[in-house]
Amino acid sequence: MGDDTHDTDLQRAEAQEQNLADRAQGISDQYQMTYEKAMELTKLADKVQAMTVQGQMTEDDRDAVVASAMGAAGVSEAEVNAAVASVAKDGNQNAINALMEKAAKNLGMPSSAGLRDQLLPSLGIQL
Repeated sequence: MGDDTHDTDLQRAEAQEQNLADRAQGISDQYQMTYEKAMELTKLADKVQAMTVQGQMTEDDRDAVVASAMGAAGVSEAEVNAAVASVAKDGNQNAINALMEKAAKNLGMPSSAGLRDQLLPSLGIQL
């Protein structure tokens, strides 16, 4: 990947790309999800962190983060809203549990435990 270059900007960019790839691989390994989905979520987490550090995360930004996370997990806003409404209506968590299982499967994860307990909270998403 150009290890013989003396262009420091290029070297820095390559190092950043490698860091991103390494972190995505770590997430993929830790949560047993596909590398591609882990890369999507790693990039999303970086955006969230940058906006949070800068104090510039608006409500619209939060909505965009949630939409991106749902897209990566292959679930729609309508599905999430229906699951939440079901819980609010009768207090039954089955709809949320089914949605978490679907999302985990779409991410290539063996179960929703890591998704619900660790990954989503790290992105600022609580269900």
